[in-house]
Amino acid sequence: MRSLAQPLIAGLLLAACAGPPRADLLADLDRRASAQRARSAEVERYLQHLDTTAAPQAPVEGVVRYYELVTFRSEEPLDSRYEPGLRAQLAQALEQGAARSIEYRGAGPPVRFVPPWAGQQFAGVSLAALFAAAHAAVPQYRGAEFDVRVALDPGPPRLVTVIHEVDGSVAAIDAVAHEPEVNGAGPAADALRARHGIGPVAGWDARERASLDQALGLLRPAERAVLAGLPFGRKGRAALLPQLSSRGRHCGHFELELEQRSIAIYDCAFEADAHAFVGSLDRPLRPSVRIILHEIGHALAAAPLGSLLLDVMASQREARQMVDEFNQLGRRVQPHEVAHLERLQGEIETLQANLTRWHAQLQGADHLNTSAVRAFLKLEGASSGFTPYGRTTPAEGFAEAFSLCRTDPAAGRRISREVCDFFESDWI
Repeated sequence: MRSLAQPLIAGLLLAACAGPPRADLLADLDRRASAQRARSAEVERYLQHLDTTAAPQAPVEGVVRYYELVTFRSEEPLDSRYEPGLRAQLAQALEQGAARSIEYRGAGPPVRFVPPWAGQQFAGVSLAALFAAAHAAVPQYRGAEFDVRVALDPGPPRLVTVIHEVDGSVAAIDAVAHEPEVNGAGPAADALRARHGIGPVAGWDARERASLDQALGLLRPAERAVLAGLPFGRKGRAALLPQLSSRGRHCGHFELELEQRSIAIYDCAFEADAHAFVGSLDRPLRPSVRIILHEIGHALAAAPLGSLLLDVMASQREARQMVDEFNQLGRRVQPHEVAHLERLQGEIETLQANLTRWHAQLQGADHLNTSAVRAFLKLEGASSGFTPYGRTTPAEGFAEAFSLCRTDPAAGRRISREVCDFFESDWI
């Protein structure tokens, strides 16, 4: 967040000048002083709830439930030639992870398999489910849930959800992909603005606007109201963040800078749309919908600070205007005006002192670690981060949890029912 620091007027100069009648100037200054007292009270109220220190994050202990964006994909559509290798790969993964069981739920009755895993043929398990489970059942993904879109030859793609539970059991559920829901095109930019009350939507193609439309449609009315006028831009390649290693690309960014705020979404936000999904099998969403909601989560969490910055900037303008009007009163002061002018001078000096103090308090504020993030951290299950990326900082954990609870409530509640209930409450 850019610094609020601007030189404050050091003193009040009474320079002789012509202008409106003195009585009118005094009345206008009185009005301004009264309005500023009310605004200052609002700023002080915000500051009481603003903690500029780093939000504490509980360490993740043991194996926890979490959601994992797909890190594997088939290089080409799968056909029957892959089945023997995938059966062997799945058996090996289950053996390595000391899996207790694997259950397949497809079009027919559920089929359950138990150790020993060597030589298992997994009869009745679809090719798409074999592929997804073989990758998700490895030990490193214990606790994870994956939503995979698998291309087949012949036949339509299949959607597969694989849940690798913390106790070592694995479940694979699949269904035929519904192409219209996954690949529909979105409304024009102006229609999006009119429908959701947001700001400019620049640089988005039709498919990308469909994801934005779906993301905004998952918000509650109070949340959409907070986003009024917020611009949504599209940018190209995202920069790598070395400290986050392989998960180091930010595929979106929320910016809060003085009186301006915006969301930018990068190309990589849409990379997984072709080979993954989020949500239920019967109502799948593109993964990009969740990434957009992640940035929206940051914007919603930062809303109180945004309101505070607006009030502080208004107070800075007010201070300059009050000094200008005060100076118009001139050097000659009538005896009956002295007490009045001294009071007004005190009001303006108090405002300047407040601005100096507010700036000092805001200088170290992290616009992502707000009161909403702190409330989130107190909830059971929040420390899981909901995703591996969510464990990097409390603010990212908040945004990941918000985006998952909105796009895939079942997956979110699997991790923490209390957190998803929080986002369904009047939290904002």
